[in-house]
Amino acid sequence: FGALTTVPTAPAIIARRTGAPVLPCCCLRRDDGSHIVHFDPPLELVHSPDRKQDIMRNTERIVRALEGFIRQHPDQWVVFRPVWDNTRPTAVNTTDDP
Repeated sequence: FGALTTVPTAPAIIARRTGAPVLPCCCLRRDDGSHIVHFDPPLELVHSPDRKQDIMRNTERIVRALEGFIRQHPDQWVVFRPVWDNTRPTAVNTTDDP
């Protein structure tokens, strides 16, 4: 949403390591109390010799896909920790440990 934050890089690391596709998805509550799960097509991920850059770029692609769901359904977004904590330095974990 235009602000820097720290997000988990595990999905990008695992996808790069295994070749698994990343399918952005969200679970939406319906008015009747039931739920529906929506899946987008697999993301096109970058795979180059630069592992750290790939992880950063692919994490950005994953986050942008999730931003799309939140923009469409902001009333259904739940987060369990601060997303924009300006007291922490911004960093991307590019280690092989998710």
